[in-house]
Formats: sequence, structure tokens, C-alpha cells
Amino acid sequence: MHLDPSIVLYHGTTEDAAEALLKGGWKPGLSVVGANQGQPRLLYLTNVPENALWFAQEKGGSTVLEVRVPLDYLIVDPEDGIGDDVADEFEKTRQWNLPACLASWRPLPAGCFAPHDPAPTPGRP
Repeated sequence: MHLDPSIVLYHGTTEDAAEALLKGGWKPGLSVVGANQGQPRLLYLTNVPENALWFAQEKGGSTVLEVRVPLDYLIVDPEDGIGDDVADEFEKTRQWNLPACLASWRPLPAGCFAPHDPAPTPGRP
């Protein structure tokens, strides 16, 4: 059995920053529009799209991207994470029903990013 060594997580940002990520990917230390919080050497990610949206709104945005990231590129978010390592972050947040807070510290090409298309709410257009 082959296990995929990557995971899809979510990143909340501004529309301009999302366009830049979709076109050029992400490199540590090269902030794009909207990346005004946290450490510029990290790309902040979560496993819950609504949590990513909250972070986007904190930056004045409303865009959520899906990010396919290799598992070995991940660390626990140094500001908001609660785990000792990535596996512990997923375990603790699952136990406490919280979103995982992670970050990538390695460059990610544009192909790792895709717009997040949330499922429509039943009864709403």
C-alpha cells in the first residue's frame, strides 16, 4: 500500500496574495500582499477552511486556498499551535475539537495551490 506523503491544508489570505500564490508559488521570506502577520519565513496553514477564512479576514481578505504540502515541510505554528510536533498537533486538536495550526517552512510551487470552493449551503443559491 502506497501512502501519499502530502496533505491538503488551507491558507487564508487576500485576493491579491492568492493570485500571486496561484501564479508564482511561495518562498520563505518573500512576503506578498496581505502577508502582514506572523513570520515571513512561514506559510501558515490549517486543516479547517473556516479557520483559514478567519485568518484571511484578520488580514482584510476573504480568500481561502487549498494547499497540497509534503508532510515533511510542516511544523507546528509557533504562534497558535498546541502540539509538540505535527502528529501531536493533529492528535491534540482532534481530541479537543480544534483546528490544527501548522506552517510550511519550505518553498511551494504554484502547482501546490488551488482555489478552495466550499460546498454550497443547502437551501441557498
